[in-house]
Amino acid sequence: MKKVKIINGVYGRRVSESVVERMTVDDPAFDVSDEEAERLVGLNVARYAESEDCSEEHSSDYVAIPVTDTTPVPDEPSQPETASTYNDSMKFDELKKIAREHGISKAKLHKMRSKREVIAAIDGAVEKASSQKEEAPQIGAANFI
Repeated sequence: MKKVKIINGVYGRRVSESVVERMTVDDPAFDVSDEEAERLVGLNVARYAESEDCSEEHSSDYVAIPVTDTTPVPDEPSQPETASTYNDSMKFDELKKIAREHGISKAKLHKMRSKREVIAAIDGAVEKASSQKEEAPQIGAANFI
């Protein structure tokens, strides 16, 4: 088991068979399997936690880049909030709402007749989102001119 801290995006951490907890940059470090830790760090979603508090000032992963341009940088658009946990004790309509937040179409949801089907679809969407490799943007000196 390795301790990791989320540094980019959102990670769906399975707490139990039917409960997934949303982990963000605001959450403390948590334990995952060695393979999962390696995958998350490789995707630039997380970094290995060096201590229990995981304070940013102790991390060697970040390098300060001097910026000479004083032009304000626009705020990044906020990502939509999604439910942090879901399970089979929730109402069918609540699960369908969470499924829509995870990008599952209304047509697909309309065909589903049980909570178990909706939960399986959400699990699939969370797994797909966490397994997609997105290359981190390359930032160089030209970006600061």
